[in-house]
Amino acid sequence: LVAKLNAIRDYVNAHILEREAETDSALLTVLSDQSCLLLGDAGAAKTQHIKLLAKLIGLNLFETLMSESTKPDSIFGPPDIPALAKGIQRNKIAGYAPSAELVFFDEIFKANGVVLNNLLWLINERIFKNGDEGTIHTPIMAVFAASNEIPTDQASRPIYDRFLIRHNVNYIKSPSNIVKMFDGIL
Repeated sequence: LVAKLNAIRDYVNAHILEREAETDSALLTVLSDQSCLLLGDAGAAKTQHIKLLAKLIGLNLFETLMSESTKPDSIFGPPDIPALAKGIQRNKIAGYAPSAELVFFDEIFKANGVVLNNLLWLINERIFKNGDEGTIHTPIMAVFAASNEIPTDQASRPIYDRFLIRHNVNYIKSPSNIVKMFDGIL
C-alpha cells in the first residue's frame, strides 16, 4: 500500500507542478476519511489536481460544478418516479454523490443556500436522508472542493467549517516549471 501511495504521489507531483503539499493532503484526506478544500485563483489547476488523483486512486468519483442554479437533484439524484407512484418518496442515488466513494464540488461556494444546507450531513457525517428509506450511510471516503473565493455569506460558513484540510493554491512560480508546464501542453 505504501509503495502504491508513493507511486501515485510521485506521478501526481510530476504532472501537477509545485503542489506537493496539496497532493500529500489529498492522499491524507482519502486515508483519514476527511474533507479537503483548495482555495485559489482560476487556472491554478485545483480541479485538474483532484481529478488526476481520483483517477489514479481508482475510486468512484462524483464531481459537479456548482452555481447559483444548482439544484439538490443534480447532487443527490432525481426523484424516483416509479417509487413515488407507489407512495414511496426517495431519490435515485446511483451515479450521484450519495453512491460515490470520492466527491468533488468545484466552485462550492457559488451554490445556493438550499444546496449548501443539504450538503452539511453528507460532508461531515457521510449520511444522506433518502426520503422514506430514511438515513443511509454513504460509501464516501473523502470530500474535496475547490473555490476561487473564501465565503463571506452566512449560508456558506458552515460548509467552509466542514473542510478540515484547507490549502491556498497559488500559480506556478518557478520559471523552469512554467516552461515544463507549457512543454507538456504543446
